[in-house]
Amino acid sequence: MAADWRITVVIDNASGVPVADARLTRRLWSGGAVQLLPEITIGPSFTFDVPGETRNIVCELRHRRYATLVMNLVRDPGETGWRWTNATRRVRTDGQQVTIAATLGRVRPAPLGHLPEADLTQRAQALKPLLEEAERKNAAAQARKRNPTEPNYVPLDLDHRTALVTQDRRAHRTQAAISRTISGFRLAGPALLSDTPEAPGWGRFATTSHTIDPDREGRFHLVEYGEVGEGQATGPRFAIGVWVPHRLHQPKTAALDFVVWLHPHTNNRLAMPQAPYPFRPPYPYGLLAARGRALDVVATQRFLDIPVFHLLSQHFLAYQLAAAQRDAIIVIPIVPSSQFELFEAPASLMRLLRELCLWMPRDFPRGAEATVHAPAPVVRRVVVSGFSASVPRLHTLMNAGIPDAHYAAPEWWASPRERGLDDAADFRRVWKEQWAVDGISGGFQAYADAAATWVQQQSDRRIRIYKSEHTGGWDPLGHRSGAWAALVRGAKPVRRESGKVWAMWAGDPQGPWLAASFANAFVLGPGSGPEAAIEPQLLPTGAHELMPRICFGHAAATSGLATGR
Repeated sequence: MAADWRITVVIDNASGVPVADARLTRRLWSGGAVQLLPEITIGPSFTFDVPGETRNIVCELRHRRYATLVMNLVRDPGETGWRWTNATRRVRTDGQQVTIAATLGRVRPAPLGHLPEADLTQRAQALKPLLEEAERKNAAAQARKRNPTEPNYVPLDLDHRTALVTQDRRAHRTQAAISRTISGFRLAGPALLSDTPEAPGWGRFATTSHTIDPDREGRFHLVEYGEVGEGQATGPRFAIGVWVPHRLHQPKTAALDFVVWLHPHTNNRLAMPQAPYPFRPPYPYGLLAARGRALDVVATQRFLDIPVFHLLSQHFLAYQLAAAQRDAIIVIPIVPSSQFELFEAPASLMRLLRELCLWMPRDFPRGAEATVHAPAPVVRRVVVSGFSASVPRLHTLMNAGIPDAHYAAPEWWASPRERGLDDAADFRRVWKEQWAVDGISGGFQAYADAAATWVQQQSDRRIRIYKSEHTGGWDPLGHRSGAWAALVRGAKPVRRESGKVWAMWAGDPQGPWLAASFANAFVLGPGSGPEAAIEPQLLPTGAHELMPRICFGHAAATSGLATGR
């Protein structure tokens, strides 16, 4: 008779901290009936024996704070080692000793649901009179030179609990409506400015042209992060939008680059429902009735639309990253009521990235999932990018120490004190780039000085700063004192102007710093004619909102991110 296998389950979290109080269920199969063992509660390590002829072991771990983990081990008769199906976890066979590295995660896919579009439209249209009444009240207030008081939406189903997807469940509802192939997509190249500032729209920029089909380039995931265990959660669960280039789903991927995009504020109750900590409904799945692009009334999950719009239509982040041929994951935390604390502290932001590495799906041919898998990928290089009101969060991230008290160790971050990794120190090691796109003027000089100090602390760091007149304008070479002035001293500007249309940049597109400043008119495009149709469109108004369409791609093209293709 074959010798028994001795199985040891070692339980920790993504930061390497041991985890206790998991509930373990085991199923054993040796070719006959499946043997189900009673559920038990175990500590960080648990050892048990199974008969030598066992061919399948399934260990299911449940925890009140972590996502359920299933470890499925298989072997054929005569095999001396075990294979397993969960690609991001580890199993080691040493003789008859088997160790299961059961790392519990705090990320899980968002719950998905489908509602027929006709029904959603009918329900939204029924609320049109309420929306029109709110619009009349706001118009009357503005006529009296007073601020509007009524939200630009009407609750439809604030307690809805799933992300709405297409009937075949292959795409988020909004993603399916706006994702499209764009031929001639313009990317601002490293030189940034052309020699023809008098030209309309994109003619003022040094660009390359690309055909981008986002469905061919990558995959959009919507996940929940935080208190994702079974039972009633006492802490928050955040919705996170994640864009992953297809190449990074490959099993051989050993390290991942990340671009963390911090969206502007969400604490305007007239534009977004508000949700206090710990962020229960209407965050993040609540359904609203609001005006659509054709000014009709539509049903929307406004929180979930944030990452989809930023990636695929409003700012075209996914298109620009693909055009720049950079292999990086774009992470967009969907933050309710502008409570960004979790994502502007080094330790807790590093924990999120570790969790995503642990969770990241890998693509295997059907039937080939059971193998001896490579380790889960690690974090290689991190960019944190802010736009508008989120640029000051980059300043906070440079200075922050311990995260907000709501986000305690070891569930949200860890240090050697918790017998884990040093999340804060590791984040500072991998955080290599800041992209600041048209940050608000308040406190901007303090941010620039802090960024100048930060970029010189490691030789491979980079900063990219872009400003328009909308946020106060900026002469990056005009400072006389401070860390920023010392960094840029002696730099030669590149300036293009035609009348009141001007732009300038200074720095090195392949170096540690580059800063650009634009007149509002330089960023704007024509209202009609062939140039008006060039995508991403530069519209005749709204210079501030157009800045990411130009600057994100330029930052990507001059970044140190891994190159694809």
